[in-house]
Amino acid sequence: MLSLILTGSIWNRTVFNNNLTGKVRLTKNFHNYHPSTTALFNNNGNVTVLDSWYNTDTVKGGANGYFQVQDTSANSGFMKGNYTFCDLTPTTPKVDLNSGTIAGTILFSCALGIKENELAEVKIYPNPSNGNLHVNALGHADLRISISDISGKLLLEQHLPNNNSEINLNCSNGIYFLKITDLQSGNSKTEKLIIQK
Repeated sequence: MLSLILTGSIWNRTVFNNNLTGKVRLTKNFHNYHPSTTALFNNNGNVTVLDSWYNTDTVKGGANGYFQVQDTSANSGFMKGNYTFCDLTPTTPKVDLNSGTIAGTILFSCALGIKENELAEVKIYPNPSNGNLHVNALGHADLRISISDISGKLLLEQHLPNNNSEINLNCSNGIYFLKITDLQSGNSKTEKLIIQK
């Protein structure tokens, strides 16, 4: 049995085979992407991602394969095979943001649940935005915001100094992921952000 426990992120840029007895546990993000060659993650074991999951190439696997994602999941590539996929953040265990192809044989099921997100009252607007955002976070004094592009590349990460903050982004038009984390409780929420100038 192979176990891989990382206190960080994994960025697969080649072919990664997680066999039947393999266990992968990440405390940060999973990225499956390569700009010029194939990035294939073949999962027949167990993968647990304690933050976000991004696929822009190909993820496949068999009936024994299992993904569990704690935060945002995004697919703009291909999800093939008949593995089980569990995203703990939405009201249903499906992929949060999908602009790719998901095979009808993928099983979306979660054996576990999580408590309702305590950051639901944090408001970030306008969305769509021209790059100027307002964050209204009454009751949350110690927050961090991070913004990533569709491939998972971190574009901005900063501490929010007070309950009401302004953020100015210099990003081109497109879809981004905006994540707010309460540094005291560790709770976080991720939203899709659209930039239209």
